[in-house]
Amino acid sequence: MSRENNQTFLEASIANIQSLYFHELANLSFNIIEYCNAIFKKTETSSVPSYILVSPELHSKINTVLINAANIKKLVKTNPNKRMRETENQFQIRIMRSNTLWKSIKDLNINEILNTKVRNSIEHFDEYLDEWLANVEDYHTSKVFMGIYNMTFSAREIYKNDILPIRLYIVSERTFYNLKYTINIGTIYDEASRIFNQMQKYNVLSEDNHVGGLMIPINLTNQLIPE
Repeated sequence: MSRENNQTFLEASIANIQSLYFHELANLSFNIIEYCNAIFKKTETSSVPSYILVSPELHSKINTVLINAANIKKLVKTNPNKRMRETENQFQIRIMRSNTLWKSIKDLNINEILNTKVRNSIEHFDEYLDEWLANVEDYHTSKVFMGIYNMTFSAREIYKNDILPIRLYIVSERTFYNLKYTINIGTIYDEASRIFNQMQKYNVLSEDNHVGGLMIPINLTNQLIPE
């Protein structure tokens, strides 16, 4: 197969299962919306305006939101360089898939979803904590930080002294802190909602705007692509 014919074939292959990629994008954004709603409900301050909460379940939900956000980024943005041990066809399909999905949402402003610094600091927590400790210039002085680990504050003002936020969620800001990195869960919710609504244009949602399963015909004729 010539290079030109192979390129055409790859493009046709992507087009053949394009709806599957859009369903995945809708599903990831839907998951973010659902988990964010659960987080916001769990941390409502109407009845108790000022509190400190310890809830592994809540932090697990926040982590799930960050994982889904990172997976959206992997779908729509990718390294333009060929990876080690990646075949040429795999490389071309990855680039075409990413470009197709990014084109569908590029005007939505999803900068917070694309920000994976907090997610990385959680996944490689030990390394990031070591780095922070190694670079605290005043560590040898009398200045003391209170490490706040796996906790939720209704508001930043609830604790007056200097703190080191280690997986700390501030309800009034809807912001999650880990060491020197922050991410706004409220903004992620808004961005995921825009992506989910955008997916209506690609006919991947049901009539009542829900995601679900998918049965998709995949044409396997001549699918053996020579390398």
